[in-house]
Amino acid sequence: MKTIYKFKHFWRKNSPIFKWKISGINPKSPLHRPIDPWKGSSSNGEKSFMSHPKIISNEYWHSFEWLRDLREVPNERARIRCRDLFNEWHSTNLEWDGSTWTTEFISKRLSNILFCYGTFADTAKVEFQEKLMKSFATQARCLELDWKKINNDKDRMYALLGMMAGRICLTTVKDEIDDIIEKVIEETDNIFNVDGMHISRKPHIHFEILKIIIEIQYLGKSSSIQYRDKYDQIINKVTSCSKMLQHTDGSVVNFNGGSKFSKSLISQLISKSNSTIKSYNGITKDGFSRMNLKSTSIFFDTGNPNNKSENWHAGTLSFELSYGKNLIVVNNGFMNTETKWTKALRGTSAHSTIAIDGKNSSNLDNHKKEGRIAHTTNKIFEKTKDGFFASALHNGYFASHGIYHKRKIMLHEHGNKITGNDELIYSGAPGAIPLEAELRFHLSPNLKPAVVLSGDILLRLKNGSGWSFKTKESSVSLQESIFVDQLNILKSEQIYINVSLKNLRSSGNRVIEWEFYKSS
Repeated sequence: MKTIYKFKHFWRKNSPIFKWKISGINPKSPLHRPIDPWKGSSSNGEKSFMSHPKIISNEYWHSFEWLRDLREVPNERARIRCRDLFNEWHSTNLEWDGSTWTTEFISKRLSNILFCYGTFADTAKVEFQEKLMKSFATQARCLELDWKKINNDKDRMYALLGMMAGRICLTTVKDEIDDIIEKVIEETDNIFNVDGMHISRKPHIHFEILKIIIEIQYLGKSSSIQYRDKYDQIINKVTSCSKMLQHTDGSVVNFNGGSKFSKSLISQLISKSNSTIKSYNGITKDGFSRMNLKSTSIFFDTGNPNNKSENWHAGTLSFELSYGKNLIVVNNGFMNTETKWTKALRGTSAHSTIAIDGKNSSNLDNHKKEGRIAHTTNKIFEKTKDGFFASALHNGYFASHGIYHKRKIMLHEHGNKITGNDELIYSGAPGAIPLEAELRFHLSPNLKPAVVLSGDILLRLKNGSGWSFKTKESSVSLQESIFVDQLNILKSEQIYINVSLKNLRSSGNRVIEWEFYKSS
């Protein structure tokens, strides 16, 4: 693959044929001016105006997201700053480059230029608009050239976004638009399950693809009523699962890394879908479930890890708990950038669940032969007269210890009590003799936890109300933890329970019961 990439890089850098293929005639201004569905970030706009987009990130710089954010700056010179920044980018990125002309970067640039054209380019001199449109058309042709060779699912969706921007800007042929819509429908059939959840099981990718689908719809709609209806159905399904993944405070659950999108953008994604459909309720095909009563919500991951997805997590049977706009129990989150935290945050101990002898419930090293992946069975989700009940069992420790982990969670009728039961079951199969289990409940950094005289742990919420945790286990303590919020590492605490498993083989099972209840 490296040889192929080197050849492609050399050919595109030096071949007059490639340069001829992406050249041609283009209009002096866009043939269509779509409405931008998104509101920019004024804070990022100020940084780009006063300093440079690169101080936020190189990704931000090459995606042209700063065009939208500079629009929010209340200064007449903001549009001139946009032009100056484009001229700077253009001077060093005029020709194809493997790192800055990726499918994703090109597509983001094309859509952002088109969505923001009226606010920064319309009043510019003709020479600037002609240079901008020539660059736009060249990149659009590059995408069209690459389309059939793109295999990555996410890149294919980005390519369709860029191609749609290119076609509505450069041509008036309606069939060209219908072709893109048809391709989007085909692609989404392959990357979303029947419930509308992205097959990666990663909330960020799920929301990222929803954003692409909405942007394509804002760029251009099919002339076919059948395609328009089908497109609306896709958005409804995906939005239903999107709502399911949201806490009441607007944040996204931290399963498989959560989402790096801001609460503001997540809110816009939900509202711009124009979907009145309710949140998905129950267990999705790939194992996400949500229980909601009064102001209390529980998110429970009973699915199998997708080890084909990049940076997947070993968090099987972990859960998150929120009350109103207050997060209580969370998972640690994730950072896509390579740091000392990267692998640790993917591990079982970074999730609110059980780990045995410090091992992950799934082997995170894809290249190793062991290939131990937790598989869940016996999934139950039901509404009873007493509230909501969910349970599942996974075999992540069967190959290593001959042990199954079964978790039961009950959200009681008035939403003011959650009872849980973690059972470790020895199957009789050979394996390492287990020494200990570690049960963790990672807490939101906004909580103030304290151990009271009864041994219960009081959790004081930001709004002043209180929840408490109790268990019959003797080895319970508060320990340091972390929480990743928008790539910022925040200090937090965790409820930690150490359980001896020395007698597990003789007894056959070990049950740990616990409870969260509203105390004030």
